[in-house]
This record gives sequence, structure tokens and C-alpha cells, in this order.
Amino acid sequence: RRIHSYMCECMSFVQPEYILVDTPDSICKPPKVTNNFHPDVYYRNADVLIIGEAKTINDIDTKHSRNQYISYLQECQFFHGKAYLIVSSSWTASVMFKNLLKYIKRINNFTTTVIVLSEAGIPVLTI
Repeated sequence: RRIHSYMCECMSFVQPEYILVDTPDSICKPPKVTNNFHPDVYYRNADVLIIGEAKTINDIDTKHSRNQYISYLQECQFFHGKAYLIVSSSWTASVMFKNLLKYIKRINNFTTTVIVLSEAGIPVLTI
């Protein structure tokens, strides 16, 4: 929900009715992306792609999570337009999240903008 709120409040180009969120009560869930992963949040129009993923501090650096980040960054990299990966976790985990995603971007030559949100939905880092 933090990612959805951030997109609606801070990204004026986003049309909220087209944001897909993976929640138990969602009618339309985000589609599968590269390597068959389902992001928590998905938004796409002709010019913009936004993929969002929320993690707990214990789930940030698992093999599954790393594979998700790579998949989401690949999906963004292949998109012809502006693409963002928005990730969210606790304030204390934001530095670990930043370092991990910065490393993944560097070794894979990804250029996608990554926004790291705190648990309050406040952007703490952009890489």
C-alpha cells in the first residue's frame, strides 16, 4: 500500500485507476513479468512502466528476492520508455536495500531508476 500511495501522491503522470496491486482483495492482480515473477505493484502505459516490491528486513537478501529484483530490473530495462523499480521496507533496512540493488544494477549494467521507500512511504534513496 505504501508503494501505491507514493505513486498516487508523488508521480503526477500516474493514472491511479491503472495501478495493479497484489492484495487478497484485488480483482486484477499484477501480471507475471520476466522469469514468471509477480510484482506487488504494477503500472504500465505507453510511456511509463513502474514495478513495485515490498520486503521485510528478513526477506530483502534471499536468493528468491535477488532473482525477483533481477527479473524486475530486466523487465524495466527492456521497456521502451521510462521505467522505475520502487522498493519498500523498514527505515533500518533501506541502506541494505540500496547497497544490494546498487550492486545488482552495476553487475548487470541496468540503468533503471530505483526508488527506495521507508515504511512511512517516504523516499529515502534513489539509485
